[in-house]
Amino acid sequence: MTSVGGNKGKKGKKSNIKSKVVSKSFNIDFAVINKFGLVKVSPPIAAEDLDHKISELTERKNLFTKEGEETLAKQR
Repeated sequence: MTSVGGNKGKKGKKSNIKSKVVSKSFNIDFAVINKFGLVKVSPPIAAEDLDHKISELTERKNLFTKEGEETLAKQR
């Protein structure tokens, strides 16, 4: 008596486990880390830090805009 199909289980079970692990990790490109350094803001380490870093970057942008307008006004 021969069995058809065997006891192989599902294909791709391991890849589902890998995709869950990968989706939980937070990756940031090295070039982006350098750009954070240019504006003197530390880069986010985890996804939970993104909201705080966005507000910090917005504050730095406003500061740079204000300083740039003051510099232009002095040059005129």
